[in-house]
Amino acid sequence: MNSPAIENEAQSESAEAEADAPEKSEASTKSADKSSNSEIESPDSKDSGTEAKSEAAPSPDAENTLAEEVKADEAKSDEAKSDEAKSDEAKAEAKTDKVEADSATKPDVEAEAGAPAKDDEKNAEASVGTPVDQVAQSPKPVPRAPVGTGGVIFQFVVFPLSIVLGIVGIFAFFNWAMSDHRSYNDYLHAIDQGWESERWQAAYELQFRITDRGDKLRETADIMETLRVYENSKTFKDQRVRSVLTILLGHLGDLQAEEALVEALSDKTDDTRLNAVFALGRLKSKLAVPSFLAMLANSDMVEESKRDSFYKVIAYSLGEIGDPSAIPALKKLLRHQGQVDVGWNAALALARFGDKSALGTLSAMMSRPNLEGIQTMNAKSRDLTIINALKGARMLKAESLRDEIELLKADSSFRVRQAALEVLKSLDQKEPAKDNK
Repeated sequence: MNSPAIENEAQSESAEAEADAPEKSEASTKSADKSSNSEIESPDSKDSGTEAKSEAAPSPDAENTLAEEVKADEAKSDEAKSDEAKSDEAKAEAKTDKVEADSATKPDVEAEAGAPAKDDEKNAEASVGTPVDQVAQSPKPVPRAPVGTGGVIFQFVVFPLSIVLGIVGIFAFFNWAMSDHRSYNDYLHAIDQGWESERWQAAYELQFRITDRGDKLRETADIMETLRVYENSKTFKDQRVRSVLTILLGHLGDLQAEEALVEALSDKTDDTRLNAVFALGRLKSKLAVPSFLAMLANSDMVEESKRDSFYKVIAYSLGEIGDPSAIPALKKLLRHQGQVDVGWNAALALARFGDKSALGTLSAMMSRPNLEGIQTMNAKSRDLTIINALKGARMLKAESLRDEIELLKADSSFRVRQAALEVLKSLDQKEPAKDNK
């Protein structure tokens, strides 16, 4: 509530001011009106109205100052409101720009479906009033665009195929890196001029590769250079190198090595001599038959512990060579009291000659119960023995062994069953051969 004393005094002063200065009358009147409308309350005036009446009225300068301060405060308030309004407008524009940018990056799915393009603008305007965090956290779900034919082909054909080709390429690279690219003469040079530890390794690898008939290294074999290195191997400290080279000459199958191998039958090491017997059999060397028969006749020529091993290989080689002069010695080996495979090899050699004296031994070789009783044989050795016996029966056209062969049709080994069926088919197609007397 305004003080009456202040209002009366302000009006009186205003009247005097109008009389002296008409130009100021309007400003002072406005100032008086503002001061009368403004709530000027002091604690003292609330406590006592009499004290307020006794106070002196303010001067015109004080009123002007007060009016200016009020105007300044109102101006500041207006500026603050204007700044706040501008800030709100800037935020609204920023939100609008963000929503428009987001809507521009999303595929216009609704436009493809036939919806009017103005829907995006309405959605953008509606989202201006929402907080930015809310817009960022809950984006409008957009359906995925359909994958074209090219994308499907790439995803399910090109990309998997590229992975497979990459794996194959890596495997081929490592296979190439691990394979040996040395030539035949490179091996021979390593054997002849290399360190002692290198010689045996090179000789073994060369022999292993020559054994593989699919290895093209066989096509580049130099028999004369091999024989030269073989002759030098007599002086090698490691005689295993000479022993492996002996087998190598047998696998090369060149009769130019015949004389060197016959000479090796008298070598100082048993391994080289035994391998020479095998190699000469591979060469089918008739030149070696007298030496073989001499070794069978004179047991002192072979160390007793190695005798069965020599006899077994000699029987095999005599069968490979096919010289009939060896038949009596082979028949004698059928009754050998040592290792059973000595007689087995002799029976197979006699079957090559068509000699029916091998039938009894072949029958024993076909008997699985008989082979099961030999503890030193494994399953693979037993199967191989039966298959070899069936080959011998086929060479002899042994009709007398039909019953034993029929039993093998139900054998546990698939390979044995197949071999038995082939022999029976052979017996049915041809007349049995007459027994040799």
